[in-house]
Amino acid sequence: MGATFLPNSGTDQIDDKAKRLAEMMDGKLLLITSAEGLAAPNVV
Repeated sequence: MGATFLPNSGTDQIDDKAKRLAEMMDGKLLLITSAEGLAAPNVV
């Protein structure tokens, strides 16, 4: 897996937290919505 870098940081410093989260989510689909009051199955 490629490294995750801090955006606009001006450095090549790896954001370890972002990397761990990306590894945890590898192969999964994450649906984010601002549709308050709707159950997840109703959004999909």
